[in-house]
Amino acid sequence: SGMLYFYPPDTLEGASIMMSLLEDNLIHINGADYITIKDIKMTAARSTGVTIENGTGNRIVNCEIEYTSDKAVVIKGAETFRNGVTGSYIHDVNGGIYIEAGNISELLPGENYAINNRIERFARINKTYNGAISLFGVGNIALYNEMSNAVHLAVQFGGNNHKINYNNIHNVLQENDDMGALYAGRSWVSRGTEIKYNYIHNLESPLANKVGIYGIYLDDRYCGT
Repeated sequence: SGMLYFYPPDTLEGASIMMSLLEDNLIHINGADYITIKDIKMTAARSTGVTIENGTGNRIVNCEIEYTSDKAVVIKGAETFRNGVTGSYIHDVNGGIYIEAGNISELLPGENYAINNRIERFARINKTYNGAISLFGVGNIALYNEMSNAVHLAVQFGGNNHKINYNNIHNVLQENDDMGALYAGRSWVSRGTEIKYNYIHNLESPLANKVGIYGIYLDDRYCGT
């Protein structure tokens, strides 16, 4: 009959109840350069918070993104360079910052970045392979981020020549075996990624009894990191 029933888990006094009907991105930048989105709170979308593609120098600065049914931010495209997210708080989303950019055939770096963000509770619908940060393509960057509170991985990466440095990663892999807080797998040609000076701690799973959970997991022929 199309009737939705909500059984509250606790009292509704002072509560805010939301249901999004928006099936599109909250913000979609396509083919534009040097746009800054700053000091905005974005909440409740059935798709992605912000998508950036085919542009240069676009920035998300000091924003809060919450309650999306897909990623908080997607940065993608072979012609997408030096876009990024800084100083933002991302939480209760179905995937944090997803970057897939740079030209693989020419090994041309995208230089897109996630820097100094706090990202937590980032796989709220699809529990696996929805990292706080995902880096694919060539030459993208994750620096000085704090990532926490998830049942699966924090960072997934593939492609070439990324930098994953100085991040604080904790309390992830909470319901896992055979997985790492930073994870990549199944490629002989995805080489050159640099992982340095990350603080990875408080990893604990009651299911980790056959293979185990790890800080950094290079799986199934993943070479040259």
